Amino acid sequence: MCIDGDSVLHPQALRHCIARFADPRVGAVAGNVRVANRGTPWAAMQALEYIGGYGLAKRAQSAAGVVTIVPGPLGAFRKSALEAIGGYDGDSYAEDFDLTVKLLGAGWHVVYEPRAIVFTEAPERTLELLRQRYRWTRGSLQALAKRRHRLFSPRRSPLRCAALWYLGGEHLALPALHIGAQLLFVVGGLLFDIHAVLVCWWLQLIVLECAVLTFCIAIENESPWLIALSPLFRAVYMVVLDTTRLLAAAEEFAEVRMSWDKVARLGKLKAHT
Repeated sequence: MCIDGDSVLHPQALRHCIARFADPRVGAVAGNVRVANRGTPWAAMQALEYIGGYGLAKRAQSAAGVVTIVPGPLGAFRKSALEAIGGYDGDSYAEDFDLTVKLLGAGWHVVYEPRAIVFTEAPERTLELLRQRYRWTRGSLQALAKRRHRLFSPRRSPLRCAALWYLGGEHLALPALHIGAQLLFVVGGLLFDIHAVLVCWWLQLIVLECAVLTFCIAIENESPWLIALSPLFRAVYMVVLDTTRLLAAAEEFAEVRMSWDKVARLGKLKAHT
């Protein structure tokens, strides 16, 4: 088991993780991470982000056995699988992502267990959130760069090759498309006076976001009030995160030096112990 120091397990979390190892193909199980501190706008947005990611992406990946990240707050691993791949490498700033990619590359299935709940602290200050996501992005790109040859070997393992392409798109292509579209529509609206088109575009994005997040909140049995944050989630939160990802990617490609930047502990997990 791997559990972060700023996380607290649900009493039944380990029982649900262990049950998944009845399948001998499973090398690791990803837990269901929930944000415990939701009293600030940034923390509440992160709670919504986690719900969306685990309620949709993780469930879809798990159906194919290719969950792309076993999260630090709660991950369960088959001992023989870890021994076979040599455990953690320690040469990237996203060790959980790096280890997961190693397991997938070795042919192990990695699944998600929604009942294995773990509560974690999320950064509440803007700068700490950005520093955390900066490190995650650069660490993920480092892990992908180590295995870039697998991006072009689909015959050996099509699903795992697709998972790597998905991760590359998540950290590079999607942020670039999102920010590029924002700039294109804003500039287009100013130059060509198409404000009505901009309003309709934003409204359809918000409606789509609300629909997806409502689905995820329902299947994750989360608080419905979070749906009210959907407009800000799309218009502000995702823009900030994607801009940070692009800047982090640019510095990774430029080989700018970085260090491990820890997020300050807040001590707000007592209610869940």
